Amino acid sequence: ALLFAVIAVNGLISFHELATVADRFRASRGSDNIVEEMNEALGALRDAETGQRGYLLTGRAGYLQPYDDGRARVAHHLERLQILTLSNPVQRPRVLILRQTVEAKLNELAGTITRYRTDGPQAALQMVMTNQGNDLMTQIRHLAVELTNHERQTRAIRRASATASSKRAGVMIAITSVIAALLLLVTLSQIARATRAERDARVAEQPGRQLG
Repeated sequence: ALLFAVIAVNGLISFHELATVADRFRASRGSDNIVEEMNEALGALRDAETGQRGYLLTGRAGYLQPYDDGRARVAHHLERLQILTLSNPVQRPRVLILRQTVEAKLNELAGTITRYRTDGPQAALQMVMTNQGNDLMTQIRHLAVELTNHERQTRAIRRASATASSKRAGVMIAITSVIAALLLLVTLSQIARATRAERDARVAEQPGRQLG
């Protein structure tokens, strides 16, 4: 009974540790997704900015296609980023500030294009020379670095915890296997003793029957 109780307890501990491993790796994948969405959003924003610059330099409407595509992709990835960090009290405020700053950057890009169309390239260039767009990009990059660094640190902690839980689960499984083997040996020994005792009893009864 004691051996069975130990096996049951070890089994529960092993199950808990394995569940912890699965949870930590699942959370680690969540961090990977957040970093990926952040990188995609930055890439889309750079594409939009490249399209804007191409249009301001050449006046060719063809450059507005990558600009429009970049804007749409930025919105998509920032929406995904907000969903992924919805339950994260540390990252959620950062993502909110990031979205506001990106929105300001997109408005700045749109403003220069509108100024180019209405007042010409020199007026648009004057807007660019204010460095407002550059300052906004600096803020966005800073926020992106904070966000991704936090996720990478969190991911490292989670994976270290998962590794430790995995090792503990392995130890508990090994102990359970040893105890199960001992229990099997004890059981087989009991069966052998009972069989031998029964055989001896039958042998002892046979002379008495013969004498009778």
